[in-house]
Amino acid sequence: MKSTHHLILFISVLISTLATETYSITQTEYDTVVNERDAVHAKFGSNLIAVANGEASVSVDIETSDDLSIWTTGGTASATVSVNGDSQFVRFSMTDDPDSLSDVSQLSHKQSWSQETSYKRVALIKYPNSDAQSHPVLVVLHGAGSNAYSMMSRYLNLDSYILVALQGYDNRWNIQTESTEADDLNYIENIINQLKTYSDVDANNISLLGSSNGAAMVNRAMIELPEGTFKNAISLASQLSTDQYRNNAFWGDDNNDGSYDTGYTLSPNLRALSLHGTNDTTIPYDGGTVNWLSRTFLEAQQSILNIATGLGYAGAQVNGTTPLTNANIVKYEYLDGDVVHYQFIGGNHGFGGFNDDVLNIVDDFISDGI
Repeated sequence: MKSTHHLILFISVLISTLATETYSITQTEYDTVVNERDAVHAKFGSNLIAVANGEASVSVDIETSDDLSIWTTGGTASATVSVNGDSQFVRFSMTDDPDSLSDVSQLSHKQSWSQETSYKRVALIKYPNSDAQSHPVLVVLHGAGSNAYSMMSRYLNLDSYILVALQGYDNRWNIQTESTEADDLNYIENIINQLKTYSDVDANNISLLGSSNGAAMVNRAMIELPEGTFKNAISLASQLSTDQYRNNAFWGDDNNDGSYDTGYTLSPNLRALSLHGTNDTTIPYDGGTVNWLSRTFLEAQQSILNIATGLGYAGAQVNGTTPLTNANIVKYEYLDGDVVHYQFIGGNHGFGGFNDDVLNIVDDFISDGI
C-alpha cells in the first residue's frame, strides 16, 4: 500500500511538471499570437454582417502597428451596402490594392491580332535597392531570338532603376519581315501608361532601351509613340533604316504591315542615345542593305545626326572625342548631351568585351537628364 501511494504521488508530480514545462505561456506571448491572428483575419479573412431591411451597415476601425503587438486606431471607415434578394448576411474582406510598384512582380496587357486572340503579354518587374520616394524606369527590349529574362539579366547591375523587361511575340518585335504581326507599339505604350499610375514611379524619367531588333523597335517608338510617353530612346546595334528616315523626314508604320508611309515629327522633349560597334557584321556600322532583312540602314553617325536635326540641331556633323578611359570608345555629342552616339572601335553586334562600358554609358546618359 505504501509503495502504491508513492507511485501515484510520483506520477502526479511528473504530470504536473510536464504540464508546466510544456504548455506554460506568458500573457505577452499569448497576446502576440492573438494579434498576429487578428492581423491575418483583418486582411484576408471575412466578417459576417447581418442584413436588415435589404441593407447592411459596415464599419471598420483602421489601426496601425509596427510590431503587431501594439495597435493604434487611426480612424474608422463606414459604408452602407444594398443587398438584393433574400440574403441574410454579407461579409467583407480586405485586399491589397498596391499603390507601390514594389508589391508588383509583373504587369500584363491583352491583345488580339491576326495570329492571336486575347493574348496576354507580360512585363517583368525588378524593383531597385533604393530608399528613394520615386524611381526612374528603364524598359528593355531584347533582340530577335532572345527573351525578356535574358535581357533583364544584362541590366541587373543598374539597381537604381525600376527595371522592366518586355517580351516580343515569337521572341521578336514587329519590324517588317519579322514573323510577328503583333501591335508592339500599343503593348509598349500600355505598359508604360500602367507604370505611370504607381506613386513610386518617376513618370517623367522613363527610358526605353533595345538591342538589335529591340533597338529597331525603340526607333519605331521614338518616331511613332505620342509625345511624353517616354523620355530617353536608347538603341544598341541598330540605327535608322531608309524606311524610317528618307527625304529629310521621319516615317512610321501605322498599320503594322511593313509599309512606312506615315510622316512624323519627333517629340521635342525626347533624348536619344545610340551605341554601335565598328565590327558589327549583323547590322553594319557603315550602313547599307542587309539582304536577309530586306532593309537598308543609314550609316550610324548619319543616323544620329538626323535624329539630332529632328530634335532641333542646325549644324553639321560633329567631331568625335574620347572622354572615357577606353580610347576605343568615341563619343559624338549633340544638343548639350541630349543626343549622343558612341562608336565602339572593334566592337561586335553584342558589344563583347565592352559590357561594363555599355552599362556605365547608359547609366550616365539617363542620370545626366534627370
